[in-house]
Amino acid sequence: MEPPSSPPAAPDEVTLVEKLLMGLGILLGLCGSIMINVGNNVQALGMGLDAAQQDLDVKERSKRPKVLWITGTVTFIVGSVINFVAFVFAAASVLAPLEAIQFVSNLVFARFVTKVPVSRRMVAGSALIVAGTVGAVAGGPMTVTSFTIPQLRGFWESPAWIAYVAFAWITSLSMQTFWEVQTRRIKAGAQRCGPPQLMPILYAVSSALIGTQSVVQAKAFSELMELWLGSGVNIWVEWFTYVVLAYFLVTVGFWLYRLNAALGKYDPLFIIPLLQSSYIVFATVAGGIYFQACSTLEA
Repeated sequence: MEPPSSPPAAPDEVTLVEKLLMGLGILLGLCGSIMINVGNNVQALGMGLDAAQQDLDVKERSKRPKVLWITGTVTFIVGSVINFVAFVFAAASVLAPLEAIQFVSNLVFARFVTKVPVSRRMVAGSALIVAGTVGAVAGGPMTVTSFTIPQLRGFWESPAWIAYVAFAWITSLSMQTFWEVQTRRIKAGAQRCGPPQLMPILYAVSSALIGTQSVVQAKAFSELMELWLGSGVNIWVEWFTYVVLAYFLVTVGFWLYRLNAALGKYDPLFIIPLLQSSYIVFATVAGGIYFQACSTLEA
């Protein structure tokens, strides 16, 4: 008998309905990713305006920075919800590369909203990103593999996933500790350790190692909701449901906090692509390990 943690085999033929549902998931994923990036940029814009007015009296400050930050936050949250819904219709191995569209929307926002000069190299890079995203979507699975509760629970209990979670937390905390120590040394006037790009890279990678685990939990929870709403399975009597939900809230909360904090520490045109590239890489790795999809690409 097939072990609980093994994914079921994919169907030989893809029906028109399955193709339409996959298309809907891709569309939702694109819309959600763009809204997330726009929300981040609007948040950064509001924070920048607020910082520029620090020398003014509190009563003289415009309400515009606060309104912009709230607007950006709401846009980000709505985009995140749309991305969560997309997991119901599309495979994670397809949705993860779609996050790359944020590089393009980040460039468009910089060009037409903040009026930041855009080089030809940036445009060429965005074109390559679009081509790579199209290739990833075209080569990805056209159906969403359904899992049972024993299978999902088996994924969580697998040694590979537990080892990855331990590795991610230990590595992230180590990077963050180094970042904190170096930041304090630099503020105290000590010489910078390593190239200027080292600190934002450490910040982005340490954030993504933990934050991307929320993608895996979101996919797992969407599978549970599908079992509950579609098949009538009572998922609320399973301890596993609450583990997935709790860990999702912890990791997504961590990611949102770090993302918002990064906007106040670094140039958005630099840190947002850095965060998103780290996010895409580790979301793909985490999803492949959890769903044991590195060989099947069917998660």
